Amino acid sequence: MWTDIQKAEKADAARAAVVSQHLAAITGLEHQAAVYLANSTDRRRKGWAAEVERTQARLATERAALAAVEQSAPTGLPAVLGHGVVMLQLAALVLFQTVAVLCVRVLRDSFSAPGRASVTVEGRMGPMTRACHQLSHIIEPIR
Repeated sequence: MWTDIQKAEKADAARAAVVSQHLAAITGLEHQAAVYLANSTDRRRKGWAAEVERTQARLATERAALAAVEQSAPTGLPAVLGHGVVMLQLAALVLFQTVAVLCVRVLRDSFSAPGRASVTVEGRMGPMTRACHQLSHIIEPIR
């Protein structure tokens, strides 16, 4: 599975490099076209029409190639991992809500019982908690 992730990361990096190359080529061609157009409008310089047309054609080709690369979907992480993250978040949410409801029910039962917390809580104590509670009753008179 990790090899799939590494392959996807390499493919995304290669795609980003291709996009940046196309953008750099387009920027250079636009600059060339501006220079050629400026030279062709000067009355003293003639014969730039062919260069302007050639540059415009290369510019259109680069823009089409860039559009094709941008339309190709990035590979990203495999879909299984994306769904796995969502399922993990859902499980954490359900677990948190379950624990919250159980805590509220235990607190409600312990404070609504006759005799309050002393009877109800001792009945629900685990062995370590019960032992600590008994030790606290022994230590308290000594103080």
